[in-house]
Order: sequence, then C-alpha cells, then structure tokens
Amino acid sequence: MKITKRQLKRIIREEKARLLELGPMTGGNDLESAVYAALGQYLGGGVSENEAADMVLNDVRNILGY
Repeated sequence: MKITKRQLKRIIREEKARLLELGPMTGGNDLESAVYAALGQYLGGGVSENEAADMVLNDVRNILGY
C-alpha cells in the first residue's frame, strides 16, 4: 500500500493530537511507534530506507514547526 506525503502528514498530525490529549508520556513509545509505522508505509511505496527516513523526518519537522 502506498501512502502519500499528505496522508503521512495527516497521520502524524492525528497521532500528535492524540498524544497531547493523553498528557505526558509515562514510559510509553506511542510517537516512536507512529513514526516507525509511517516509515514502513513509505518503504512499502518503494523508496530506499534513507529516502524514507528523510521523508518522515521532514514531515515531522514541518508538522512540529521546526
């Protein structure tokens, strides 16, 4: 299954909102899991590991405003 950049941004935005609603993390790794899931979906689209990692990193930075 391919995922578009727009879809990945939406997924990350939704996960960020969900995590903010839950409050501070208590030893959980929900955000890390979401990033790995997004990375896996990019890799499923046929890009290299480095390209997928760069794409996820850029999307996270854009969403967080960095």
